[in-house]
Amino acid sequence: MNPLRRPLALPVRVLAAGPALAHNPMCECEELASGQVKCTGGFADGSGAPGVTLDVIGYDEQVLVGGKLGDDSTLTFK
Repeated sequence: MNPLRRPLALPVRVLAAGPALAHNPMCECEELASGQVKCTGGFADGSGAPGVTLDVIGYDEQVLVGGKLGDDSTLTFK
């Protein structure tokens, strides 16, 4: 498996707080041409999720990439 795609095969955990708990969190990740991975988060009602913590975790529950979604509800990493 391409090492850049490996993070996409791992579980993605989105943690939300406050009123956002009323809607299911969603996240979609894609590999960009530059070799980076871009994840876009939001909620089931269609709203964005700026500032929400997104952790990419391995099968052993270790955090591989951690961060917060930006103003555009995305997080890009390599």
